[in-house]
Amino acid sequence: MLVYLSRHKVWKSPMPNAITIINARFESNLSADSDQSRKPAGADAHVAGTEVDWAPTGLPKRRRNVRSWVTFWHDEASASGFLANRHTWIPILSSATKVSAGLLLPYASYGDVNWRGRSPAPIALKHTPKSPELSRVFAITSIGLGGLGPGALAFGQGNYAIRNVIREQSGLEFEAQVLPDDQKLDPLNMSLWSSEEALVNFAYRSEPHRSAMGAKDHPDLLRGSFTRCHVKSFWVE
Repeated sequence: MLVYLSRHKVWKSPMPNAITIINARFESNLSADSDQSRKPAGADAHVAGTEVDWAPTGLPKRRRNVRSWVTFWHDEASASGFLANRHTWIPILSSATKVSAGLLLPYASYGDVNWRGRSPAPIALKHTPKSPELSRVFAITSIGLGGLGPGALAFGQGNYAIRNVIREQSGLEFEAQVLPDDQKLDPLNMSLWSSEEALVNFAYRSEPHRSAMGAKDHPDLLRGSFTRCHVKSFWVE
C-alpha cells in the first residue's frame, strides 16, 4: 500500500495493483488550462503533466504539445474500465494526433515517492508474480528534487545525454517523461522494453545511463523510486 507518514499520523490505503498510462501528442502547444481532466473516481493516485526537454546545462523546459496521465488503481478491472472510457475522463484526447496507452501490472518496486501532494512515503504496490508469458517490461522511475543546485543540474545533464541516445536502443518500444502540472508531485520517466534483459543492458551496463545514476547520491535529490511492470496491454492510435 502507499503509506503517508507525518510526525503525528499515518495514512494507509489498500495496495494499488494496476497502473494505466496514457501519452498524447498534439499538433500545437497547449495552454496551461487546456486539460480540464481530474483524478478519476476510484483511483489511488494520479499524475498528469507535460513532456520535458533538457538543455545541455541540465535545465528542464516543458514540451507543451505532449501530455501524459499516469494513474494507480486498486484492481485491474477499474484500470480497464478507465481505459475503455478514457475519452470521457480526458476529453482533450479527441484532439490528439497520436495516443499511446497501456495497462500495467507491477511486479517489483522500491524507493520513496510523492504522487499525492502530501508527505513523501515509501512506494508499496501489490505485485503480480513474474510470468514468462508477459515478456515485455514497462519501467517507471521517479525523482524528488530539493532545488536546482549542482546535483539537480548534474541529473538534468545526465537526462540530456540519455535522451540523445535512448531512442536508438535495441529493445526500446516507447519512452516518455512527465513533468507534473502540480509541482509538488515527483516527475516520472517511463519506458517500454521488449524484455527485462534489454532494460537492464541499457540502465545498468551502458553509458551514459550508468554514469548518470551517480547523480542520485547528491543532496539536491531527495528521493527516487523504480517500478517494473508486466505489460497487460499497450497500443498506439
